[in-house]
Amino acid sequence: MLCSCVLWADLQFAGLDLSPADELLFTASAAAPPFGRYETLFLADLSSQTMRQLTVFPERITFLPHSGQLQYQNRFGVFRTNTALEAPQPVDGFPAFIHGRTSDSGKTMPIEASPDGRYLVYTDATGIAHGDLILYDTQNNSSRVIVEQIELSLSAPPVVWSPDSSLFVYRKAGGLYIFSVTREAEGRQLGEELRRIGPGGIASVRWSETGDLFYVRGSMVYRIAPPEFFVRAFYQDLARTGTIVGKIPFAFDPNFDSFWISPDSRSLLLNKGGNNLFLYLLSAEDFGTDLGVLQLPYVRLPRSSRVQRVLWSRANIITLLISSIESGRPTRSVFRMVPEGRLEFRLERLSAGEAVRDAVLAPDGSRAAVLLDRGVSIVDYRSWQPQRFIAHVDPLHAVWTGDETVVVAGRTITERIALRTGSARVIALSQVERYGFSDGEIVADAHQMSFRFDRDEHRFVATTPVTRRAASTASRRFRVFLETLRSGSYQNIIMVRDIVGVRTASLFLPPQRTYEPFPAEDEPVSFTVFNHGSRIRRRELAFAINAIDSVEGLSDILKTLADYSIRTTFFVNGDFMRRHPDAVREISLAGHEVGSLFFTYFDMTDARFDVNAEFIKRGLAQTEDQFFETTGSELSLIWHTPFYFVSPPILQASRELGYTFVGRDVDSLDWVPRRDDSGLSRLYLPTAQIIERVVGESRPGSIISMTVGVPLEGESFGGRDDYLFQHLDLLINRLMERGYSVVPVSELMDRAR
Repeated sequence: MLCSCVLWADLQFAGLDLSPADELLFTASAAAPPFGRYETLFLADLSSQTMRQLTVFPERITFLPHSGQLQYQNRFGVFRTNTALEAPQPVDGFPAFIHGRTSDSGKTMPIEASPDGRYLVYTDATGIAHGDLILYDTQNNSSRVIVEQIELSLSAPPVVWSPDSSLFVYRKAGGLYIFSVTREAEGRQLGEELRRIGPGGIASVRWSETGDLFYVRGSMVYRIAPPEFFVRAFYQDLARTGTIVGKIPFAFDPNFDSFWISPDSRSLLLNKGGNNLFLYLLSAEDFGTDLGVLQLPYVRLPRSSRVQRVLWSRANIITLLISSIESGRPTRSVFRMVPEGRLEFRLERLSAGEAVRDAVLAPDGSRAAVLLDRGVSIVDYRSWQPQRFIAHVDPLHAVWTGDETVVVAGRTITERIALRTGSARVIALSQVERYGFSDGEIVADAHQMSFRFDRDEHRFVATTPVTRRAASTASRRFRVFLETLRSGSYQNIIMVRDIVGVRTASLFLPPQRTYEPFPAEDEPVSFTVFNHGSRIRRRELAFAINAIDSVEGLSDILKTLADYSIRTTFFVNGDFMRRHPDAVREISLAGHEVGSLFFTYFDMTDARFDVNAEFIKRGLAQTEDQFFETTGSELSLIWHTPFYFVSPPILQASRELGYTFVGRDVDSLDWVPRRDDSGLSRLYLPTAQIIERVVGESRPGSIISMTVGVPLEGESFGGRDDYLFQHLDLLINRLMERGYSVVPVSELMDRAR
């Protein structure tokens, strides 16, 4: 269900329970796209002024095989367990909420751990869309800036680690670079330009199991052994690093393409454009006839589909988990490529059955853990036949910690399952239903079970149900209460009254970020050309997403809006409806407001056309009829012309049909291609600068225009280096941090009257 007004940034505290020993239990409720809202339980010792986090919600969870630990990440910090996979606690010295760090808003920035668990790499925002790349060493609790001013991303990892944890690849300003942690520690790191691999994005590289880097540039596939990065660094202007090991028949675009390498490094699975899959045998030889004629699988997916997961076993069986949007709801399907001889594969679609959320391959490749809505099915990977079912309410992730052990992390608990015996053990609580004190002990209920908190081992232990004392907000020394905050990303704050010391202070400091004040006076609002709403009534704004020609990126936009539960406004024209009727239906079924972008998209200032009142009325009516025929729904009576051209006759004609013309006060300029027919586009901005510009220009009531698709798609000079729709989540995060909610244009209009 999409909401028309969402403010994900707010963190809300509740459930205060103060013990006679001056220990305070409380919860922090946070909204975490795409997981929804969840509560985290904390314990504060008011006497010692220390705090513990008792539950850990698994927004992300990974297994660190070298150290034998689980790592959790959520908006309150990064946590690691002991080697028994229990007692998750904040990583020493790393920023955490209980140590004064402000909780994240919206989606969290990815943090990548090295395979050996020693290092964490993350980006620390220094601006709206740029930040510094930080390397944190967990052995000595130290951090350092290793790269300055890289583009921020919420959807892609900041780096890709080598299997031996000695190297990682990062992206900066459209280029890929190698970084050696060993050389950094020894003070022998080469200058950044000498570490440049070439142009591309994180999607352009993959590490093999043997530690070589595969890099796709243009139509060439390179294999780079780690020593080559430094031996040939000084000759990179004369010779490219790496050996050509394969060729693909398309130019690789890291904005839309991706690839996977087989465990034996002999085959490549190419995902072209997000929905076209090709399997290739890697060979630099393609001129002669030695290989013969190969007939390998090709899979074409619907445009709304995306490859969520690829499982590739050493037996060369490939399983594809495909996510799609159908009738406005996310769906997933599973396909398999099964070898039938050395050069032949059979493509099969597995029975849908219960909805599949995710699938993870065991380390030895013999089994897979398949996440379903009501639990996890362990299947034989070769036959895909179920071997064991593990009931688990609302599972979110599964990770293998060995060939016979799998960890399932869900919305209420994380449990470890021993497959040999089928025994399950709760190793962490994600959320609790009830909590309190009983004879000085902390007790909680979750997953229809009762637990007590073992303070020495810092973990919850299953116990028999006990009676909790009634919650209290006062002890002999302290009183606690909640105080509402009028500004900032926290809805309220916990206040502590020291009765003995006769002072009152907040339990922790609220975020320093405050919202800009509303202006003293409102700006005039025109309903002839509605460019913006009220500047003083609410901290709201609207997106005006124009679907003109290309459909590229629409799935990303719809998914991001669904992740944040945002309902906004699209404008579609007749050309787009005729070319992409299914896409228009998905926009409508997703619950978004849809306005008219006229029957066809053309320059109304062109003297060859007689754009009179009758022409406008017929064009609007035809667009209404076509939208109804396509979706079974009616267009909203809002519109704008192609290129936002206005004239009194056009406005008068549309008003006579009941339409309101919608302009904008913030043009994202995401429609500007890198080049046009005259050369470099003067208005072109990289996406990071677009986000900075949009956030800087947005005010209460703003209408931000943006575009679906690739500008000038099909033209030799069309396209961009990167696209706003791929980083829409970052834009939404930054707007949320400033207190904005995103609503449909019609709601801005209603509240401005």
